[in-house]
Amino acid sequence: TGSMFPPQGDGGLPDILSGLSLAGDSSTVPVTAFANGTSSQKQQQQETGRVNALGPAFASPPPQSMQPSSSGMFRPAPPGISGPQKGETIAATDTSEVSSVFRPSAPGLPPSSTPSQQVPPSTPSAEGLSDKSGAGAEHETTAATPAAAKEQQQQSKEPLLAATPAKPVWQPRRTHTRLETQAGIVSCNGVQNSPDEPNRHLVIRPRTELMATWSLPLSYLRERTIRRLEEEGSPPELANSLTIRDALSTLTVGLFRRGCAENGENNSIVSKEIVPDNESDNSGHGGPKDGYAFQVRHDLQPPSVVGTVPFYTPRTPGNVVLRLYFENEPVVTLATGPVVRVEIADAAGLESTLRFVLSNFKAKAGTVNFTSLHNFAMLLEQFRPDGDEGGSAGSRAHGGGGRGRGRERGRMGRDEYDGAGRAAFGCLAESRRVVDCAYEEYTKKKAKLAKEENEINELLLDLDASCEETNESEEETKKREKHADDLNSVKRDIASNEKKWREMQNTFYSVLKAANQNPASNRILRREVMSQVKLEIELYCPFCECFAPSPFSTNGTWGISNFPRSITVQHFEQVRESKANMQQEMLGFVPRLCSVSSVLHGTHHSAPKDPKTVLDQVSTSMIQLYDTKYRVTSDVARMREHCRKDLEAVVGGCPDVFPPGTRVVVFGSCANGFGSPSSDLDMCLQLPPNTTLADDKDVNGSSAMAKLAEKLKAVGLEDVDTARLTARIPVLMFNYPIVTSNGEKILLDCDLSMQNPLACLNTSLLLSYASISPQTRVLVSIIKRWAKMRDINSPQYHTLSSYGYIVMLLHFLTHHAASIDGKVVPYYEGDARRGGRYLTNQPLLPNLQRMQQQWPQSPRGTAYSEMPEKPRNQYCLMPHPTESTFVVNAYFYRVSDQAQKENLKQRFAPIQTGFDPSVAVLLAEFFHYYAYDFDFKKNVVSLNSSFSAGGLTEKEAKAESDCWSLYRQILAIEDPFETFYDVAHVLKPGTFQRVKREFVMAYSKLIDAMTGGHDASWWDKDGIDAMSGNDIVDWLCEPVPDDDDGE
Repeated sequence: TGSMFPPQGDGGLPDILSGLSLAGDSSTVPVTAFANGTSSQKQQQQETGRVNALGPAFASPPPQSMQPSSSGMFRPAPPGISGPQKGETIAATDTSEVSSVFRPSAPGLPPSSTPSQQVPPSTPSAEGLSDKSGAGAEHETTAATPAAAKEQQQQSKEPLLAATPAKPVWQPRRTHTRLETQAGIVSCNGVQNSPDEPNRHLVIRPRTELMATWSLPLSYLRERTIRRLEEEGSPPELANSLTIRDALSTLTVGLFRRGCAENGENNSIVSKEIVPDNESDNSGHGGPKDGYAFQVRHDLQPPSVVGTVPFYTPRTPGNVVLRLYFENEPVVTLATGPVVRVEIADAAGLESTLRFVLSNFKAKAGTVNFTSLHNFAMLLEQFRPDGDEGGSAGSRAHGGGGRGRGRERGRMGRDEYDGAGRAAFGCLAESRRVVDCAYEEYTKKKAKLAKEENEINELLLDLDASCEETNESEEETKKREKHADDLNSVKRDIASNEKKWREMQNTFYSVLKAANQNPASNRILRREVMSQVKLEIELYCPFCECFAPSPFSTNGTWGISNFPRSITVQHFEQVRESKANMQQEMLGFVPRLCSVSSVLHGTHHSAPKDPKTVLDQVSTSMIQLYDTKYRVTSDVARMREHCRKDLEAVVGGCPDVFPPGTRVVVFGSCANGFGSPSSDLDMCLQLPPNTTLADDKDVNGSSAMAKLAEKLKAVGLEDVDTARLTARIPVLMFNYPIVTSNGEKILLDCDLSMQNPLACLNTSLLLSYASISPQTRVLVSIIKRWAKMRDINSPQYHTLSSYGYIVMLLHFLTHHAASIDGKVVPYYEGDARRGGRYLTNQPLLPNLQRMQQQWPQSPRGTAYSEMPEKPRNQYCLMPHPTESTFVVNAYFYRVSDQAQKENLKQRFAPIQTGFDPSVAVLLAEFFHYYAYDFDFKKNVVSLNSSFSAGGLTEKEAKAESDCWSLYRQILAIEDPFETFYDVAHVLKPGTFQRVKREFVMAYSKLIDAMTGGHDASWWDKDGIDAMSGNDIVDWLCEPVPDDDDGE
């Protein structure tokens, strides 16, 4: 089970703790009392006092060959945190006289013989403190308190000069967020988190007991205690009088919503200190005043302190986690428990939680209550009743009189949810009141700010008029500057007011969406209530992020409460017309909602041209465009290889800078199969294994690259630019001159960087995908052309890079499949095993980071399968070149020879059945997926996600493991190898809306081209029904007008 202790039969405390009082007197006994044998020895140690308590406690380091167990039960301590943390004040204490007995020791060496500089500050030692000797005796006359020590120091030294205030340094909110970097362990009800099974979780009902069992290595406690003493300026011998209980001071187990940005009492649902200080205790949390039981376990590897803390799950559903940390150093996460999913599956629990949410609504009546809206939406989204309590199963199972009994069971089931239904209806009514209150607040503030803006503009106009006749005085200049500042402040307030109102509308829409999409909502909300919910949803536009003006409101603005009680089809038509008018005004077009398959199969409406013929023409045009403009010819490939070899020769001519055998390697678009003849040539230097640069002090190679730059100039390369030599990875930029056969001079743009193994790894992965599916190359070329022409392909202007769009396309292809009826549908491994839904029982493209290694050798027709987790061994793990705390899992299925390439290429080639999606269909479905289907607020675009491992990667999971923001309600893209890196981090909320608008516009154009555009007058485009395939591609990729602000 992964439990820290064997469970007791009665479900109480573990046997090893059952004999201890909760944090009684035994917790203040010197630690040797826990480590040694008999009670008489313990009593003797108790009488001799606290001397040497901390030292022997941290003895018996684990063997150097010890490895953590496969379950991750005991992992090595993470890198130590050196230096002051945010908000701490470090006393100016000279620690040069502190003996090495108080410093970290290198494994296998006595502390006194290990200079402190030999041990990296980021690596905590497993050695224990030695007994008090030599060095400790030298400090017998040292003051016993930090204040006294500081006073003695000031008397013996010259006064310190006043320090210049340093510029504030950015501090992370939370560190050591990944399991493999955490010192301790937290398990919940016997279930423990593990790097090998990151998706492990518990499902528990609200207000259910949750037992947290924590463990922290003694070596980490020793390291941290000594560091804290040094930072506080305390005399070193104080360590000899500290006990385990002192070392555990402020150690806290907290219950948090998964993804919470920070640790600490103010951010947790509830937190409990193991050993509370005198000023605060756990009594407010229902815990014992003296803390919670713990025990020293020398029989564990490594020796650790362990204990248990009881919790209760929250009242409202959602995902929560337990974290272990010190309250006085909350930035360091010592351990994270498994995900606990709080779910409701019965009528009693649902009614209780709904009434709790309703009470929160009423307690904050008349205010903008975001929290209750979020809780209500989460509850409606998550609720899944156990079994079918509606009686439908009984009706199907019985005939005659059995059907009567089935109807009776159905009535009983509905009666069971009557109380929950009344509470849900009350919450829905309160939700509307909250939005009404927010709208009233928004309109009042909007009017006030508009008035202030007009007044300031009038003052500026008056000032301009007065200055026309005379020169502007100094006083008038100051007035102008003040008015300008006031105007900017008002504009910021206007933007903030608009943003808050949009957020309120988005939150209310999430309530409506959850109620509409959950089939169980029919159990608690009446039919007429659900009809109004559907009508309200029709009024909302996710691309405009607001509700359209209500056609039922007296003033034609916000008016949800004025909706008709009896809703008809005409009411839906009125709402759609109002939304279409708003979309035309704000977006410039009306988004098309119909699916590609409905148009292709004639279920949407008739078209003047055959939609399939239109898409076939578009496919032909896409392939022709790729062949003429984007396919790399053999001549271009030879030219690039000639450049690479010349550079390698230049590097080889610098033996005093680079070791012999240094290679020049091409990466990026010129090598990954997704480039074009005009792509820049990206290259990097690759040193031979186990070699370094000639200059050992040149850590990142910037000096070596500077010397190489001079050599490149000498051999005739042009425009050599050294501006990026100071980057994290030094880069040289230059032009390589080429003279063609007709005498024309061509300059090839080149970049040469120092070793860049991750870029080469990414190149190899993308090249494998390009080799398997030629269709993918065509799609990438058109998508890159579309993004560039629509001005959404510039990271420096907060839009996506080409690499981001490639990852998005690969994610789409690896998570979708062709169905037997010609549709492109999400791929689920379970459906493939059952058969009957998919055309080939495999996705459109294999996930090379997840595909089972044996599947390519299986018989044709075998259902595609993926691994729950990627392999983690010495052959696929590599240290990150610049992030010392991150280990890269470089595994993916490498297409190492021509036979493997042809095998996969044939398996994923179209089978010519007439139902294979063409490149135009795939392009349209790609646009539809990111315009309508993909949930940007909840999920992450990732190639590491797998349906065999829990489905799409959630933002909550990335927020927990990598501190990604949960409040950026925009696109997030996980890098395939640097999984902590968000490729889409350059996006801003405004530019993301522009990118999403372009996806919607591209899809709508393709749909109108398929249907002939008979009702698409807003495009200002004549002859849509007569467009050829080339015309449609050009229309799709038409440049953004210069006066288009993208709003």
